[in-house]
Amino acid sequence: MALMKPYFSYFRITEPDPLPTEEQLVQLSRLLTRAFRDISRLCRESRPEAARVLADACEELPEKLSGCGLWYRHIFARLIRNGCETNPELLDYLTAYNDIFGEDTDPDTTEYLNR
Repeated sequence: MALMKPYFSYFRITEPDPLPTEEQLVQLSRLLTRAFRDISRLCRESRPEAARVLADACEELPEKLSGCGLWYRHIFARLIRNGCETNPELLDYLTAYNDIFGEDTDPDTTEYLNR
């Protein structure tokens, strides 16, 4: 990743967020465990759309958090926020996620709120 950093601006890539601390990783692991259980429950309840939204949000977290690729913490929040329109119970995930990392850093949300 360090070798690619000088080329970020050329490809219009913003610098990634710093990787989570050990404590944040522990909390995030608990959140992911809860998410996998909820995905299973949602499937049993024949709620595939809610299960899909949650699975899509969690899909890349383990890989990005291990340093494979760029870590942008707002991506999970954005996917959950977008899915809350049709699955409001997923809002608990956004709250728990923001409790771990602090205020939402989504550039689209920030731009919208600063208008």
